[in-house]
Amino acid sequence: MNHNWRKKAGLILLTAATILAFSLAGCGKTSRDSKDAINKSKKGSLQQDALTEEFFKKYGDYFENGWKPDRILNYSETGEFVNEDGKFTDEDLQNCKLGYIQKITDHSVEIKEVDWILDEKEPNGFRVEDKGGNAVSYSVDKGCKIWFLAGSDIFYEVPYKDLERYYKDHDVESKLWYFSMEDDKITFLAEQYIP
Repeated sequence: MNHNWRKKAGLILLTAATILAFSLAGCGKTSRDSKDAINKSKKGSLQQDALTEEFFKKYGDYFENGWKPDRILNYSETGEFVNEDGKFTDEDLQNCKLGYIQKITDHSVEIKEVDWILDEKEPNGFRVEDKGGNAVSYSVDKGCKIWFLAGSDIFYEVPYKDLERYYKDHDVESKLWYFSMEDDKITFLAEQYIP
């Protein structure tokens, strides 16, 4: 009996060890596969698309000492930004509102509206005046075009997440924005150059 018990115990231990070995081998493979997938994902997110790479080759010096967008969706070297139908005109901007972004939360922006007043007595020929009242929160359309400036005349379009990242590290009055609305949602934001 003692011999049979040892034989059974040995088989049970051998079976348990085999199951454990295959389980560990399976876990190791899954873990290694997961690490490979994570590394590929990280490499993919670090690689820039051709347009972003092209833009940073031309204008990367502009971003040396600060915030840098993750992705460039479009850019214009003519001092004009574009909408879906083509370039915006001066008339388009006259129908826009102007203000400082005060806060960004979950696809909405809170904007304090201001007026741009031409005034030859001012050093730069203009002044920005608060319209009074409180900042207003607006939803941002999923297709919203967001145009930053590099210098005075190079517009570049970025995704919404880059706008969020910018305002995490910058003063709310660091940039002045033109914005337009459709169906109570902001459809574009374009930075105003301030000399």
